[in-house]
Amino acid sequence: MGNLSHFMVSSMFEKADKTKLAHLLYILNSGDKKYEAEKELITRFLNGEFAEVDGYKLSIESQVARVFKELDQQNLFI
Repeated sequence: MGNLSHFMVSSMFEKADKTKLAHLLYILNSGDKKYEAEKELITRFLNGEFAEVDGYKLSIESQVARVFKELDQQNLFI
């Protein structure tokens, strides 16, 4: 995994949707049981578990798609 400079991280957060970022932080910090599955997937994503398939590195868009696919497979909202 590469290193990110302070400038790069600051730049990413400036471009980020603050409402969506706040929601992600809420899920990560929440003790609410209804967010357990989402919290687990976000944590796995941040730990790089969705970064590769068969030794091939995936784009961030592909990684996020894999997270959403797994969420859909869990049928959380049914």
